[in-house]
Amino acid sequence: MTIVAEPSDKSVEEALISGLFHHPDKLSSLLQEIKLNPSAFYHDKTRRIYTRMLILFEKATPITLDLVCSELDKKDEEYARFIYDTRQGEGALVHLAKRLLELEDWRLRARATTGQAKAIDTMDFDAYVKARALDQEFATNQDSFYDAERLAEDFLNYIEGEQAETFKLPFNKLNRYLGGGFRRQQMTIIGGWTSHGKSVVVDQFLEAFSGQGLRTHLYMNEMSHQERVVRLVGRRTGIPTHKIMTKNITLEEQAKIDKVLKDGLPFSITPCAGWSIEELSYDIKNREFDVVAVDVLHLFDYESELELARISRLLNRVAKTANCHVIATVHLNEGRVNDVVRPRPVTRDIRGSGMLKNDADNVMFVYREQDPSSGDPLPSSAVYLAKARSGTLGRADTIFNPKHLRFEELPE
Repeated sequence: MTIVAEPSDKSVEEALISGLFHHPDKLSSLLQEIKLNPSAFYHDKTRRIYTRMLILFEKATPITLDLVCSELDKKDEEYARFIYDTRQGEGALVHLAKRLLELEDWRLRARATTGQAKAIDTMDFDAYVKARALDQEFATNQDSFYDAERLAEDFLNYIEGEQAETFKLPFNKLNRYLGGGFRRQQMTIIGGWTSHGKSVVVDQFLEAFSGQGLRTHLYMNEMSHQERVVRLVGRRTGIPTHKIMTKNITLEEQAKIDKVLKDGLPFSITPCAGWSIEELSYDIKNREFDVVAVDVLHLFDYESELELARISRLLNRVAKTANCHVIATVHLNEGRVNDVVRPRPVTRDIRGSGMLKNDADNVMFVYREQDPSSGDPLPSSAVYLAKARSGTLGRADTIFNPKHLRFEELPE
């Protein structure tokens, strides 16, 4: 079995700690711009010293040598005082921090390689999938340790701080049920029967979030980006999409389209058909979006429910590591469809429902009433929550506006 050595550089860790002792005001920028977490420190002593610095920083307490050492054991204190004497110019701190993150990436790759070799040696498929995902996802934020003191302080800051950031949906009732709207580091899955409008709702959400100054992005693997933009332009102008697609438009309609394009589209798009879930996760992590939508989760390749569970877990994880909200549309099973009129969806209708429902913070459905003879969707509709980890269940009654391709909430 292959054992790969994990790369590290103790001198870089010591130099960075020393630099922060002498230039503690630089810690804020390292956290915001580089997201330097204790997991980037390979050696236990430097990691414990850096963690103590973070605790003082979060308390808005000066980061001094004596205060850092006050909570360290004798050996760690002696070590901290030793590296304090190695002064480091503040201009090198960013370079040192980036070097630590690079080394952490390579350690994760080394662990993944060793893990894959071990899994192959023992023929453990679960372990192999996990190691392979780690290899392709690269570095993740694995520092989630909060001791009792840090946990209590963090919660106190939360209670006494400003109102928690939320992203407002275009449906007032759902915002109330969700305690204000969507939040960072959470995942929402949206389901609905074919032609009932789950992609339309996703576009409405992204457009609403963009209007709040958020960076929004759509990853899609079901249609071309031109088709999606046609929908967006049609919604904003009221021009039927078939006229735009066939380019059968008047000069007046062309002027409306030009204005929409000049004003700017509300979200960017990446066609991702053929991508692996690891490629998607890596792309999200390397950009700085506030909200991303994945349309459709079930179109990523998977051969078993185990593979589907891995896709779901990676999306849930990337919401946390990328500090964004992830929306994913899902397909439904046809098992309960016994008539032309489809029933109102429930969580068990989702393909691979148990795994997806457990990973998601919110589960939402789009449903339209149907013609009893043909089964064609009617304007009467609803968007509703079937799971809300940080809220309560409820629905927003809506009317589908076919001219502007949007669901409009009915007055209470």
